[in-house]
Amino acid sequence: MLGFAIENNIDLTMVGPESPLVDGIVDLFNESGKVIIGPTKLAAQLEGSKDWAKSFMMKYHIPTARYETFSDYDSSMAYVNERN
Repeated sequence: MLGFAIENNIDLTMVGPESPLVDGIVDLFNESGKVIIGPTKLAAQLEGSKDWAKSFMMKYHIPTARYETFSDYDSSMAYVNERN
């Protein structure tokens, strides 16, 4: 996308999809001096990874609902079944 913007003299790029934001497209454009609207790779993690966002909120004492992260189905179902 950066190559396309440079080759076609694009003055402003607005990013909609989450995936390129999480991959760092804004950082890449900024490093190349091209104007782009969107959060940096680090900031995009808040939207791109719910696990990362929840960990961030817990770390900085930002009110949020309880959560757990699981890597297997059985553990996740045991957690759900133990809750009221």
